[in-house]
Amino acid sequence: MGSIHPVALALLILIVVGLVGFIIHTFRRGRTFSGYQELTGDAQQIAKSLNGEIFRDGNDLVISGNYRKMPAIVRFSYDENTPGLNLHAKAKATFSMSVAPKGERAAEGRALVRTPDDMFDARFYTRTDHPTQAKMFVGGKVVIQHLQKLCCSPHTFFSITTGAMELSELTIPTPYTGHHVTDHLESMAKLARALEDMPGAETIKVHKLEKEKSHIIRGAIVVGIIAAVITVYAATSGPRGGISVHELADTEPPPAGMTPLDASQIQRLRGWRLATAEDFGPTARAWLRDNGQDISGRVTGDFSGRNVLRDVAYVLVDPEGHRRVVVIVDGINLYDAEYPEIAGLARIPKGAIADIDWGKYPPQGTPDGDGVLIIRKRGDLGAGLVLFTNERRVVSAVPVNFTQIRLR
Repeated sequence: MGSIHPVALALLILIVVGLVGFIIHTFRRGRTFSGYQELTGDAQQIAKSLNGEIFRDGNDLVISGNYRKMPAIVRFSYDENTPGLNLHAKAKATFSMSVAPKGERAAEGRALVRTPDDMFDARFYTRTDHPTQAKMFVGGKVVIQHLQKLCCSPHTFFSITTGAMELSELTIPTPYTGHHVTDHLESMAKLARALEDMPGAETIKVHKLEKEKSHIIRGAIVVGIIAAVITVYAATSGPRGGISVHELADTEPPPAGMTPLDASQIQRLRGWRLATAEDFGPTARAWLRDNGQDISGRVTGDFSGRNVLRDVAYVLVDPEGHRRVVVIVDGINLYDAEYPEIAGLARIPKGAIADIDWGKYPPQGTPDGDGVLIIRKRGDLGAGLVLFTNERRVVSAVPVNFTQIRLR
């Protein structure tokens, strides 16, 4: 039997790789919509409006992308004690505010805020830790108009935190789920533009979400093409030295100290590095050292409350000295915000959160697990910010004196 011509062999390799890619794509598509088949068309409609992608996160169906330049994540869930619909969007928000239906558990925030619409106030509580900014925000005609559209049922919750907005509905809205979600995304985009006009908004950085590439399919195609090229080249040229790995691929490694899995959840990592002890303030360093804590830009903990120490918080620094805090819980990036300064980072044990002195305004909600302490300014004992999750939502609050917090 005669040998196969190199060109024919290369073509055969490409055909096989294409078939493998098609089979993988078909299998992954079926697995993605398993249990959510009735939402297939709606999810595709939403993904198109976001120019994004659809994937599974555990039992949840998730769509991520950018709506009118606003980074957004849409999550559907049938799990108990989890909202059926959750929308999370990045925005240039410099304050916190939450809206909850009357009759439900009180919304987070120390002060009650009145809006220009008495009918809206009769149905929803609006609370905040920043009454001046919140009153200025809800006083706009466009803002209250779109808050009314977002809070379309007595089971809708809406919140604004530093750098983000979030909306939850207890059940998946039907019918016309796709239209319902895109209408909400449009309203959130209008609120995002209003937040850009608030004082201090220029200090918040919002970056587009980049599409995650299908590494399996693309990897198979790349390997197939490389194999085909090498086959033809080897058959049509003389011997040569070994081929360097860098000739076949040019990938950006994650920052030193960060796992590739964590890096896959963080957008715009190029140029960022983990903070070191020298990046933090002397007061915070001394306090952390006295409490037996490592001084590092990476802190692990059980933030999800699942008794698995795989959750992690990072402080990142770029070449221009900007600071950035990222918190990854259950493998998902739940918090990603930039700060002018970060003087320290620490894990707070879940049992210690209840002992924190919050002054007159304690946070609303019970922590799922451990908390994260961000020290936002050097030499200021009131510059602590505590983050913890409560039913998949990030809750933030400011302690009176961060040095009084028990870290062990």
